[in-house]
Amino acid sequence: MLTNINNAGQSVVMVTHDIKSVRRGNRIIYLQDGGIMGECELGKYVSGDKQRHEKVRKFLEGNGMVKLIKSGFHKDRNHNVRPF
Repeated sequence: MLTNINNAGQSVVMVTHDIKSVRRGNRIIYLQDGGIMGECELGKYVSGDKQRHEKVRKFLEGNGMVKLIKSGFHKDRNHNVRPF
């Protein structure tokens, strides 16, 4: 539904820790402690795009997020690992 809304020209801003939802976005902005720590442009979503999935995985791993997201944890402002 959000993809259809976006394709109709409406911007959608989503905050998520769900990797499947992240893959649907056109752009990922990684925030930590209120600051932008990284950005990844993905372009329009196309179902089954394996290159897109790999790009998202590399981006999240580069920011140390994949293992934390899968485990249900995040890093706080002191870089301590905490549950969501």
